[in-house]
Amino acid sequence: MEILRSPSPAEVAKEIREAYKRIPPEPPREHFIRLVREGTINARGELTKLAGGWAKPEPDRETWTPERASKNGKPKA
Repeated sequence: MEILRSPSPAEVAKEIREAYKRIPPEPPREHFIRLVREGTINARGELTKLAGGWAKPEPDRETWTPERASKNGKPKA
């Protein structure tokens, strides 16, 4: 029985970089919306508690859209 060689951390990193290069880039607006919906940032771009920051995530983060927020990040009336 032959023992297979494990890849080095550099080889794994190279493989991951190559995989990410094959993914088409996400437009900035969609990227921001995805981060808000994931709870990583809030509508003001602040890192949320869910991601180790201090800000609160948006209460409607799963369905949040920029059209529902004003320029200061607070929901429009």
